Amino acid sequence: MHVTNTKYTRKDAIEFLAQSEMEFDKRIDAAVSLILEKHNRFLCLSGPSCAGKTTTANKITQKLAALGKRTYVISIDDFFYNMDYLLALAEKKGGALDMDSVCALDLDAFDKCLGQIVQTGRTSLPIFDFHTHSRSGFREFECTPEDLIIFEGIQAVYPELTTRISHYGMTSIFVCPESAITVGNQTFEPNIFRFYRRIVRDAQYRSSDAQRTLEVWRGVRNNEDANIFPYKDACDMIVDSTMAYDLHLLTPYLRELLPLVSEQSRYYLRALDILNRIAEIEPISPSLLPKDSLYHEFIKF
Repeated sequence: MHVTNTKYTRKDAIEFLAQSEMEFDKRIDAAVSLILEKHNRFLCLSGPSCAGKTTTANKITQKLAALGKRTYVISIDDFFYNMDYLLALAEKKGGALDMDSVCALDLDAFDKCLGQIVQTGRTSLPIFDFHTHSRSGFREFECTPEDLIIFEGIQAVYPELTTRISHYGMTSIFVCPESAITVGNQTFEPNIFRFYRRIVRDAQYRSSDAQRTLEVWRGVRNNEDANIFPYKDACDMIVDSTMAYDLHLLTPYLRELLPLVSEQSRYYLRALDILNRIAEIEPISPSLLPKDSLYHEFIKF
């Protein structure tokens, strides 16, 4: 558990952020050591929503590059079906829209790309646009058998994908906040501040307001408990992506976004509860963070 102050001077805030970033960097170093030890061609890097998977993948790539190892990251999110297809599928089945289970993925396209990578080292990878919620095109991809390929996404732990990839040599890493944070008299468990990350991330990067994130979060958590966390302990390594400063970075954005939830909304009281819990937390400016901080995934700065 991390225990932090409710407020920091600028000098103390800089030291606080630097210490948190250094601790996370050490966890990445341990992951890199495992990857080199395993010496597999593919890495499945998975974890729940807003765990920090993209930054972890990028940091691993940079550290391996410094050691002379070329690495490529392929986001499994790019294999999503178009939203209109998923909506039609949900209507046909008489259920809710499902963007979190393996059913949302175009596995035929994934199989084709994986096969071409293994056989020829070349393929055309789809590109998914989260603003239009549809496939926007393709990008040409080329690699050699010596290169490491990272498949990154919450779905990278799904058996429907890992059974396809493991045949060719696979290392698996699960990224997730593991440590609670206590600020003042409030303790925030990992799933709670990960939820806060999601509210901010969706508004900053996915054109989704707090109301929408509040609406979908229960479904996200149900899918994680059913299809993601059960496979966590089978991974080769778990990387704790808790940042001790989480609440200090998220607070000003939550204070801006949550008051916009309508009083008529069933989630209005939930929004008020969050605001009450963070009431005593003094923000720390993201401008004090390094350029490669994990928080670039959640906040534009």
